[in-house]
Amino acid sequence: MKAASRKWLRPIGDTLVLSACIVNMHEWGTISEFCNAVMAVGIEVQKYYKTGLDLESGNDLTPVRIAEPRMDNPAKLYAWETGARESLIAETPFLVNLIYPEKVAMIPDEAQTFTLKLTNVSTQSFKGDVALKLPEKWTATPSAFTYDLPVGGEVVLSFTVNVSDLKRRGQKNILTLRFTANGVPFLLETALPVACPWLVTDKNSGKEGVVETVSTYFGVPRGEFTYKTKLKATAKKEVRVSCGGTRPFVLYVNGVPVYEGKGDFYVPTFHRDNSWTTVSLLKNMNEIEVYFPQHEEGEFFFWTGTTFGCSTWVDTLERML
Repeated sequence: MKAASRKWLRPIGDTLVLSACIVNMHEWGTISEFCNAVMAVGIEVQKYYKTGLDLESGNDLTPVRIAEPRMDNPAKLYAWETGARESLIAETPFLVNLIYPEKVAMIPDEAQTFTLKLTNVSTQSFKGDVALKLPEKWTATPSAFTYDLPVGGEVVLSFTVNVSDLKRRGQKNILTLRFTANGVPFLLETALPVACPWLVTDKNSGKEGVVETVSTYFGVPRGEFTYKTKLKATAKKEVRVSCGGTRPFVLYVNGVPVYEGKGDFYVPTFHRDNSWTTVSLLKNMNEIEVYFPQHEEGEFFFWTGTTFGCSTWVDTLERML
């Protein structure tokens, strides 16, 4: 590191210190080493994309050993136009991407179209079949395909998924893909999320209705409302409830007010949100109610996480009305 740059290190030292909640990383030992690694990656990125830009470092980057790329053509991993709806679920023997529908989460009795994209980036061709297996009350149409995947080729397979009579909304709804490739069988698994139902009461008109929310955040129209749903837990547990919105609200858990939001701060995440509280969920059923006083339309975020570190999602709760 240049002498002129060391003034930035005097107050903090050169040791790289990570947040306690950052795990499973192969971090560098010092800030200087980390900066050199970032510069080395930047140079490689410029070369790969042939930008015509040159990055120069005042340091010798020869000792920096960055990880090899996962593949020679990373542009094949994702079709960026689909954004967050595309999930890479296998890299070998060929790339397998699952493209989710616009709503992503499933709503009972509302068929959704999914797409499997098989991309061959290897040096051999593949022929085979794939069968789709789903939980009870879930159906896929069609439920099986054959494919012929030449070197450098791509195969797109579309199917519809439907689920009926889903009173209990578990989060682990596994789609199993049973492949054969040139006679060799292998299995892939991925998850199908489901919508969260809320019983909504319009306090001005008295009308009630069920709203299916396909995300942990959703819009709340202008007016005064109560939103109610239920969470089923397998045991009594402490959870971190993260909730926030762009309009005022009061959150009740089992009839007890646990958090009041003013609508003046809204970051729908665990690691940066300051609108969260710790609550005790009861074994079996827990009633969740959100009261929205009279206000303009806005957005609301709600879900539960663990109580340690930056928190991780709790995926063992069932949702139901």
